[in-house]
Amino acid sequence: MTRVVYGTTCSPNLAQRVLKQLVMDFGHNYPMAASAVSSAMYMDDLIRGAAAICSAKPLKELLIGLFRGGGMQLHKWSSNFIELLANSEVSDGDVSLTIPD
Repeated sequence: MTRVVYGTTCSPNLAQRVLKQLVMDFGHNYPMAASAVSSAMYMDDLIRGAAAICSAKPLKELLIGLFRGGGMQLHKWSSNFIELLANSEVSDGDVSLTIPD
C-alpha cells in the first residue's frame, strides 16, 4: 500500500508510524523539522509557533523539504504573519485558515 487508509481501527497508529518513519528516513537532513514533527504533531496536523518571522520561515521550508522527501505535500498553512503565507500551496477544496491579529 502507498497510502494510509483512514476509517479503520488501526488508522491513527498507522498515521503516527508513517510520521515516525519519515523522521527516521529523512530527519537527519532536516533536524529542526524532524524535532517539530516528533513533538508537535496531532494526527495529521502540525501545531508549531515561532517567536519571530525570521525563525518561522526557515522552519516552514524545512518542513516542506522533510515531507517532500516522503512524497507528501503540506497544505492548509495558517499564520498571523501574512509574509509566511505567501507562496503557500493550498490544494483545491481545502479551507484556508485565518488567525485574527
